Amino acid sequence: MGKNKKKAKSNGTSTGSANGTAPAGTHDEAAGGDDAAAPRDEQRPTLQRRREKLQSRMRALEAAQQQVSRLEQDLDDTARTAREQESALAAATARVARLEQALLAVDRRRAELQSALEEVRSDVARARERAAAAERKYDGAVLAELVRREKAVDLALHTP
Repeated sequence: MGKNKKKAKSNGTSTGSANGTAPAGTHDEAAGGDDAAAPRDEQRPTLQRRREKLQSRMRALEAAQQQVSRLEQDLDDTARTAREQESALAAATARVARLEQALLAVDRRRAELQSALEEVRSDVARARERAAAAERKYDGAVLAELVRREKAVDLALHTP
């Protein structure tokens, strides 16, 4: 079976010929040249060879179709993965935008709080100054009252 293929390919001839005779070195000559059996014997290897070739090509076709199916599945998987990754990227991009907005809001709030803190510190400093001024005035008033009382006591004690 395999030898017939190699012989047909190696010598460049086919098993049959246009005039119906078998080429030199075929099965018919080796069998003694039985003409009645010759067409049938010639046909069988040709049919067998063609059947084998058909079966081989059908297997190759099936393998190619399976490879196409695998590649289509891989392509679908890749497309699905790409869509999922694009979706994840869009979600991450949206999250980044939200976080950036949140950071800007935090910065604005921090600036507002810093401004308020400076204002309150300024108010505290003014209140301290007022309290110190009020205390100085009070101290002066207390001293003046003490001096007035002591003076009155001293004058009462030393007046003739």
